Amino acid sequence: MSNQMLFLVFFCCGFLVAQGNLQFNQVLVLDGNQNTPTYTVPSGKVWKVESATISSGSGYLALSINGSGAAIVSYANGGNNLPFWLPGGTLIGFYIYQTGKVSVLEFNVIP
Repeated sequence: MSNQMLFLVFFCCGFLVAQGNLQFNQVLVLDGNQNTPTYTVPSGKVWKVESATISSGSGYLALSINGSGAAIVSYANGGNNLPFWLPGGTLIGFYIYQTGKVSVLEFNVIP
């Protein structure tokens, strides 16, 4: 009986499809400032926003995703909601009060 159940579990799992595996591609250091420079995550890639350096001691990083309102994800004084994952095709803007840099890891999506 247990062998039949085990076979059934493996048989059913064969029909499940994952989204793909991630393979590290590169590290990106992108600009952020009050003009909210925008970038597009390339197709077939995933970005992981890791950290932000902010020139002002009281600054913050806000993300604008696909032109929507910004969400504050990191403060110069320590609080943050990072990392933040973004799928391919996403338009992302980095608004940083004053100026700064954003560290992003880029991964290839392997089917």
